[in-house]
Amino acid sequence: MNVLDRAIGKYKNTYDTKVDRVLTLNDYFGDIKESKCREVVKYRYSIKMYGKNSDEAKALKMKIPAVTVSGVFKTRKDHDLATEFTKVIVLDLDAQDNPNIDLNEAVEVMKEVPYTLAVHKSCSGKGLAVYVLIEEWKSNTYKFTRMLYELYTSYIFDNATSNLSRLRYVSNDEDIFINYNAFELAIPKEKVVEPKTYKSKGKTITNDNKVSGLLKWWKSRHSMVSGSRNHNSYVLARSFNNYGVDKS
Repeated sequence: MNVLDRAIGKYKNTYDTKVDRVLTLNDYFGDIKESKCREVVKYRYSIKMYGKNSDEAKALKMKIPAVTVSGVFKTRKDHDLATEFTKVIVLDLDAQDNPNIDLNEAVEVMKEVPYTLAVHKSCSGKGLAVYVLIEEWKSNTYKFTRMLYELYTSYIFDNATSNLSRLRYVSNDEDIFINYNAFELAIPKEKVVEPKTYKSKGKTITNDNKVSGLLKWWKSRHSMVSGSRNHNSYVLARSFNNYGVDKS
């Protein structure tokens, strides 16, 4: 089955606990392109008038319909899938984490990553939702995918969206990008490894020192060349983990 024909669940709003409608990813992306959601229009207007953190904007945001892009869930729990897993997860790119970001340029960068299935502006219009096609879901899937995209793109992604059943607000974006030939991202097996520590004589080893040293080592032996990007990126991510780099 084509990934865009896989089913997802839609809720009337984030207060809803039961699926209101079952639709395909293709239908969902089509609705975004046609900018059908009135609640999103009202929300963006309230941001323009009162600010994103205003009570007015927050209240309107809670009324926006939402979906679970990884499938249809019986309950809002990761293990409670009622349908086939879509193999799709979403990374959030927020302007507040990336000062002076140009969203149009960021979209072009995301298009270059072969695992990107779709990209559109967030419901606020001030960030991006990046849909990634993955091979399977594991305990380390979200963290690995986020770190890989940060290495690919040099942008910072939100680390608070790691739940498989997390609701995603519907959005409007007539310029949504859809990659009909996206590749599945292979997720490495997670290993439990005791973090290594540096030994130093009189010098304090900071997190920045570790990152700098590991990047220097990695660049001297590995590179982001076609055919080996996935593996080489994993090598770096694994090294960060092994040496206790604080990457939250």
